[in-house]
Amino acid sequence: MRENTQEEMHYRAILSQHLPGLQIDTLSINQMGWDSVVLDVNGEWIFRFPRRPEIEAQHEKEIALLPALSGHLHAAVPRFEVICRRSAECKTPFVGYRKIAGNALSVQGGASEALCRSLGEFLTELHSFPMERAASLLGIPPANVDDWKRRYEDFYDRARALIFPLLGEAVQAKVAAFWESYLGEEENFQFEPVLIHADLASEHILIDPKSDQICGIIDWEDAAIGDPALDFVGLLWAGGGEFVKQIQAYYQGCLGGNFVERMHFYRDIIPFHEIQFGLLTSDKIYIRGGLRNLHQIFGFMDE
Repeated sequence: MRENTQEEMHYRAILSQHLPGLQIDTLSINQMGWDSVVLDVNGEWIFRFPRRPEIEAQHEKEIALLPALSGHLHAAVPRFEVICRRSAECKTPFVGYRKIAGNALSVQGGASEALCRSLGEFLTELHSFPMERAASLLGIPPANVDDWKRRYEDFYDRARALIFPLLGEAVQAKVAAFWESYLGEEENFQFEPVLIHADLASEHILIDPKSDQICGIIDWEDAAIGDPALDFVGLLWAGGGEFVKQIQAYYQGCLGGNFVERMHFYRDIIPFHEIQFGLLTSDKIYIRGGLRNLHQIFGFMDE
């Protein structure tokens, strides 16, 4: 029998303290997430522990939003049955929910019509959620396109201050032209803001292997009011442009102008997020990986 690691013993002790009735037969730890450490207990429960104090506020957004979404979406979303907020009694906050069955999205063998329809219908439902109600639940003012543009102008300012010093002059020039061209094009900001998941990667989309349809969507920490094109980026990454077109055939929302350009922009700035996260957490692996991906995207393979 495999012995428990020190890390496993740490989390077992926390769960046993706050959930004395929970029998822990098996416990696996997923450290891959940027924001939370995820525990799978007995294949039945998921517990998420925020990595940094500011992530606790993102969990609060989920606590407020997800009950409303569960009545709006056909796909299942996490239902937090365990909420341990930071207090004198709970020095390590966490949330927990019963595990949603399903496999992470994979289209390596091609995408069925059922899958594309399911994804298109899910995105239609999500993006049709009343925006004012979403803003209220998320605890933010109703957003508009100008707010969204300022968000990326600020992101570019941070990139110039923190990331540009890590780049050679030729790379800086090409990256600056990329950002300034995008931010300067009015049609890139001709869309209606909607409620978005904002991190709709394959691992957050759970598929029923029998029906090949969505059965659950998880990890709503980044939910926001913003550009609907952002929710297609993970699908573009998973299956390419043709896959996105197949999903669009079943999407009933309005995607606005320059949809493809916007989607590609959000895909191409992923390395900036990676580098910024590495700098925030002093993780050289993310910094090096993000720089490598940035150079590849902008055509500087040997830098």
